[in-house]
Amino acid sequence: EARLEHERALERQAEKSKADYENRSRLLEEGRDLERLSPIEKVERDLEKGKYTDEYEDSTLEKRRSSYDHIYRNEIATKFGESKVGGHINVDVSNQDKVNSIMRKKIKAGGAEKIYYNVNDGKTYVLIQEGKQAVLKPINLAGEKEQITEFTEIIPGGETVKKGPKEINYFSEEQKKKIKELSEEAKELPFGGLGA
Repeated sequence: EARLEHERALERQAEKSKADYENRSRLLEEGRDLERLSPIEKVERDLEKGKYTDEYEDSTLEKRRSSYDHIYRNEIATKFGESKVGGHINVDVSNQDKVNSIMRKKIKAGGAEKIYYNVNDGKTYVLIQEGKQAVLKPINLAGEKEQITEFTEIIPGGETVKKGPKEINYFSEEQKKKIKELSEEAKELPFGGLGA
């Protein structure tokens, strides 16, 4: 009887190994298929499989969520840098109380001055803090990087102060051109100057 039980255990183990192998093979093949798909095809695949049906009741929200995963997240990281990627949110921006309750938690977790994709309206926002308010400032992913360089900063005492652009231009375009010309001329001079 012990021998029979041992044989059954071996059969169960062989069946489990076969099922594990089939599952891994299926996942590997799905991964290969996913790599071959364009971002738009990946979104369509997510919708066909109902990837977000448990999370969202509306198919438009499901599509926006999938679009964030396969398109917009990469756009944010490429254009503004990986450190600016905040994630996706689902907030009615017209309800400031709701924005505060959700986004203040993100600020406390280090999410200020990061870019979020709002599944609710399909727009991107940079999260800033003005006093005790969490503010979602709309940005355009097709726009320039400079649109996110002006934020507010809280200083001790609770005041908010505007921070200027992160890069300060000390020279005019004409001055920059002249500096470039002079540096090009300096490269042509031999080491130690022209001599005496």
